[in-house]
Amino acid sequence: ILKEHPEIKTELEEAKKTDKMLVDNHYWQLYFIYKRSKYFEKSYRRYPVYRLEDRIVLPIE
Repeated sequence: ILKEHPEIKTELEEAKKTDKMLVDNHYWQLYFIYKRSKYFEKSYRRYPVYRLEDRIVLPIE
């Protein structure tokens, strides 16, 4: 990812200067890269919410 997108690497290096968590934690570094890559899910941690207008009786076995 960093070879294809050197701007992400530059952004990571700049962020390391101000964020101690990125310096000390390699998982945060990987997440930082992943979040800025094309592989990051746009709907990450979003859950659908529905409203049922009518009462529905579900069969219980």
